[in-house]
Amino acid sequence: MRRYLTILLALILATSSAFTQTTGPLALEVPQFHDSGPHTNADLVEVESVYTYILEHPDAASMRVLFGEITLGPGDWIEVYAPFDGERQVLDAAELVKWENTSAYFNGDKVIIDLFLQPGSTGSFEIAGYIYGLGGGSNAVSLGTDTICGTDDRIQSTDNRSGRFVSSPTVTGGGCTIWIASADSCAVSAGHCFAGGSLMVAEFNVPASLPSGALQHPPVADQFTIDTTTLTFNNNGLGDDWGVVKLNTNNLGQTAAQRYGHYNVASFFPNPNDTIRITGYGTDGGVDNQTNQTNTGPYDTTTGTRLRYVVDTTGGNSGSPVIFENTGEVVGVHTNGGCTSTGGSNSGTSLSNTSFQAAFSALCQMTATAPPVASFTQSATSVLAGQTVSFTSTSSNFPTSYAWDFDGDGTTDATTSVATFTYSTVGTFDVSLTVTNALGSDTVTVVGAVTVNPLTPASLPYSQDFNAGLPATGEWTFVSEPGGRILATIDGVPSPNSGGNALVMDATTQSAAATNSSTLFLDLTGTTQVFLTYWWRETNDENDPEDGVFFSDGTTEILAFSHNDGPSVWTEQVLDVTTIAQGAGLSLGANFRIIFRQRDNFPLGTDGVLIDDINVVDATGGGGQPNSPGASFVVAGAVDGQGLPSTATSVGPFAVQLAPGDALSFDVGGDPNQPFLLLMGPLNVGNASFSIGQMDIGLLGPADLSDIGLLLNGLTPVTFLDSLANTGPGGVQSMSFTVPSLPPGSVGAIQAAVYRAASGLPLLSAATDIIIL
Repeated sequence: MRRYLTILLALILATSSAFTQTTGPLALEVPQFHDSGPHTNADLVEVESVYTYILEHPDAASMRVLFGEITLGPGDWIEVYAPFDGERQVLDAAELVKWENTSAYFNGDKVIIDLFLQPGSTGSFEIAGYIYGLGGGSNAVSLGTDTICGTDDRIQSTDNRSGRFVSSPTVTGGGCTIWIASADSCAVSAGHCFAGGSLMVAEFNVPASLPSGALQHPPVADQFTIDTTTLTFNNNGLGDDWGVVKLNTNNLGQTAAQRYGHYNVASFFPNPNDTIRITGYGTDGGVDNQTNQTNTGPYDTTTGTRLRYVVDTTGGNSGSPVIFENTGEVVGVHTNGGCTSTGGSNSGTSLSNTSFQAAFSALCQMTATAPPVASFTQSATSVLAGQTVSFTSTSSNFPTSYAWDFDGDGTTDATTSVATFTYSTVGTFDVSLTVTNALGSDTVTVVGAVTVNPLTPASLPYSQDFNAGLPATGEWTFVSEPGGRILATIDGVPSPNSGGNALVMDATTQSAAATNSSTLFLDLTGTTQVFLTYWWRETNDENDPEDGVFFSDGTTEILAFSHNDGPSVWTEQVLDVTTIAQGAGLSLGANFRIIFRQRDNFPLGTDGVLIDDINVVDATGGGGQPNSPGASFVVAGAVDGQGLPSTATSVGPFAVQLAPGDALSFDVGGDPNQPFLLLMGPLNVGNASFSIGQMDIGLLGPADLSDIGLLLNGLTPVTFLDSLANTGPGGVQSMSFTVPSLPPGSVGAIQAAVYRAASGLPLLSAATDIIIL
């Protein structure tokens, strides 16, 4: 079991120009041993989570898990999940080697650790301790001394070729800056940032810190460990303080250079007063602390391989690229502070240093050996007007330039390897990427890559059976992470209602976890009692916090119903949208969202979820099927959308709320002595054709129907099976029965179909939705 020290980033910045610029302590380590013990997955078909452990430190700004001994079989993994922002990391045997038996950094004060095993496999893990970020509570973090040249003129930067460099607890490590220096993801920092350090992580796309100054970490995909077998560095003071190393790929298999690009290095010395730029992760107050900031200033002098410049830096800037502004080339690595409010200069090591040149040439591939091959991934294929899609180049053979055309108009829209584009015009758009290196170029065009739909939230009632495929109209969006998949298809037994296609969400690549989100936009303005019904089933899907139905009003999102431990056969689900949303403080407005979400790591059959026959209704809305002349259905206690009671002449539809054990009492009216049938089905079936054999009221109670009692024209009660269901001499039949034990929500709507001898046709009454409390 690894023995860890207890202080992270312990170098305190001093004011002398000889002092390096790492940060003060920003995190601490806590030894905490836990042994999961051996566990076996007894399931013969499905990968299962066989053990869960929660690790937390109150008021921590972030957490990183330090594992001890781990036993995993082929295809097994450990998953670390942070409830704070939903980030997760899958650690199989290969990833654990890259991460030196630790996790990535996660924001918040808690992580959930799950052991996933293949069928029949046995595994275990030990926890040795954890690193937690300071400043998550009310206390501000301690910052180093600034070496600002006059006044602080730094501004925020979006140049993600420069990253934040954090390491394990060590008295000689520290918070630094690291930057990508070649097409094959060589990275450069100051030598003293590597000296004595371990468990070092380069972080890009870094978010704002907390107001206390506590660091917040980027998504797992933006965290890269170093390949320690490639590390070479010197820590010999001014002019000979440098380090070069290869970065491992991230959890998506991407290199840092593929994801962010790289700087070009140069070995010349600038002239006095040439403009120099420093871009890095120096300390600052509040949310700017150790985030990506940049500043320019004049070059000063050269002494041997020591560079001097009047550019603002603070603790954490050690390792930053010293950029010659005229060309954008990096000519040095920043190492030392020396500026004050009244004068002085800061210092770095020139990349003309012969030992650096030798190490860099031996390790880093400066030029490609073949023309590039263009390829890319995208975050979504169908969006609404005004939404943004992210694109990432996955091109091979080290491109040095990128040209994107996101809307097929022949104009270059972006020139970075990772880019976003906001689609404001409705239509279907081709996307092209051209990549170039010194040996040639290549272009890939995906025809119809993005479909942009108008945002047209659907009104109620709404239904969707997916038999015509995924809806192309503007009330739906479908977004999958790389490796995820959303489609409309038939898999095995179709749903019992509409049959045909269902909405399917799964993954295309085994063991590659991805989240799918299918979002339905609805206009719920003026609704009072909204219900969602749908049919669903799983295909051996493992549990995940992102599996389920979520509600959002555009500001807040909540889990409405979990799909964990779901059924393997088609099952109908009823959700009271109004009650759930209002209980969570969501407003029922013009852009309400129902999100069917699923996270998966195997294709359908091993994993996946199917959704079908979605219906959303307002149980007390207006515009329903009216009572026809010669047919009426009046339920005691039922009201319409305005709260008015049900009558023989009102329109509806109506709703009545009852608890198990209550009496459901109603009158069926029509011409005297006419037979009738009670129909149960979707609310407001005025347009449905009537046929003998539709479901009757007996499906609400025991199968023998014996609990339904009739008052024949106010005379002696008899059972339903002993009587003729007809309106009687007075034209009105009264019925009543006790509500059995049923789950909360809508169980369906009831209407009466009353025969009329004069026409020889049945007449439909108004509908009443039965809602169980």
